Amino acid sequence: MNHNQLVINLMRLGLLLFFMGLLNAMFGQKVYIAKSEYNADYTVYPTSNSYTADLIIYVTDNRYEVGKGIWFITENRFEADFSVYITTNPYLSDYTIFQTSNRYKINCDLQ
Repeated sequence: MNHNQLVINLMRLGLLLFFMGLLNAMFGQKVYIAKSEYNADYTVYPTSNSYTADLIIYVTDNRYEVGKGIWFITENRFEADFSVYITTNPYLSDYTIFQTSNRYKINCDLQ
């Protein structure tokens, strides 16, 4: 009886971890900053004006807080959801981004 309960609890834990990983993969935004524009999925230009930005993002230090518009910058490109290259020319960028300090003002649709 006790052995069956242990197996059931381990299966529940495994399912919970599986779904947590699935949700993190679907909605997480772990970002790798590429050193070359050819290795990046998107080219972005940082701006200091939130009204001219295409995307408003919030950068966090906690990898478990990631979400739509909340970015965690990772050093490992294989664990990142996508990679960006930061350019100095706004005309060569795919998106203009503004980094906010208020997490409730985010507006980001990158997947």
